Amino acid sequence: MTDTAPTIVLRGVPEGLEARPIYRYRTTDDGDRVAVRTRRGLRKFDRVELTGSLSGRTPPQVLDDRERRFILGAERRAWRSIERRYGHDAWSRCVDLALSGVVQLRCAVTDDLELGGVVDWALTPSWSRQRSELVEARRATRAETRQRALEAADSVDDICPELARALRESPPHVPSLPGLIAVANDLCDGIVSASPRAFSQRHFGSTKAHDGVARSLERLGVPAWVADATGVRRNSRIGVAGQIHVSSADASFRAAAFAGPVTLRADQPDLRFSVVDRANALILVENLQAAEALADTRRDLAIIYTGGMPGRATLERIGQLAKGATQILIAPDADLGGIRIAEQLLEVAPDARLIDVGSVPHETQPVWTEQSGYRRAIERTLTGPAASLAEAVLARGYALEQELLLVHAIAQVIPE
Repeated sequence: MTDTAPTIVLRGVPEGLEARPIYRYRTTDDGDRVAVRTRRGLRKFDRVELTGSLSGRTPPQVLDDRERRFILGAERRAWRSIERRYGHDAWSRCVDLALSGVVQLRCAVTDDLELGGVVDWALTPSWSRQRSELVEARRATRAETRQRALEAADSVDDICPELARALRESPPHVPSLPGLIAVANDLCDGIVSASPRAFSQRHFGSTKAHDGVARSLERLGVPAWVADATGVRRNSRIGVAGQIHVSSADASFRAAAFAGPVTLRADQPDLRFSVVDRANALILVENLQAAEALADTRRDLAIIYTGGMPGRATLERIGQLAKGATQILIAPDADLGGIRIAEQLLEVAPDARLIDVGSVPHETQPVWTEQSGYRRAIERTLTGPAASLAEAVLARGYALEQELLLVHAIAQVIPE
């Protein structure tokens, strides 16, 4: 055990700092604590504590957020950690922080009573209190976040069990958890964000705070329709197949010449699309495998693959195509996400016909209960532009993906 003593004079102590010996103690067989002494009877020490003197103390340090987090991240920091953080400036930064009353330095002492290297630093009492307050505030915030996550999980339990499970299992310190909570709340309230950044701005006051929440949902195994239904995953690419002509300032091609869909960046300013005259219809599809199957079997169609919820540029391209098409069909998944995608597509192609892939023979699925939260979420879309699809899904009582059904559903409307 150790304690500190009055200041001593020691060679090598920086100006403005005071050195106090840290005496060594030992415990006797009787359990008493006694000082270790030299042969001359002097109390023995091989380390000192350096603190800023009243006369040498400098104004409080101006710290950026990153350095403040490092300093307050631990009550004590070993020299190895300090050196790793500051590199060649480690010693000078230690002195600066000690002079301004942020830390107390514990240093070795040589046999010649000269200051040795830094062993570690400890926060001064005032900064230690700041750390305690920060830890307590963080603990309270995490407890609140945990409670909000559990409440959000309860609210989406019967809408999306996978999202509910992710909310319950995510530790409160995980950075993505507030974004997951916001997604759950939007899903319950039927709110669709205009873009991932709009979602982040609305909930967190910053366009970049949680604009990548769709990746978190995917990593946690939450079905893609949740991101589509809430607008947090917007596709900036567009797939073209079949009877569509594509051109730019430097090149052009017909999509039917390739095994489609051919994926392009929708935000290219000089990109132009047009439906070839021979096309029987323009089909808007959200699922890649379904789009591929349709492109392989129906060379007479102009096919657009949206990749889920389309972004602004993708919607602009689709609106451009829709103006030149005589017949337009929208064929999404027959679920909540598909309904939300259809609503977006109908804004730029208002004359399109909405196709329910569940209208063809298929394997039935377990029916939702009347009290199902998923059913209630779809019921909120009955007043929207995709109400006909919502009615069909509700009448069946279960969700369907388009992958195995799309070709047959299109054939019912446009025979080969």
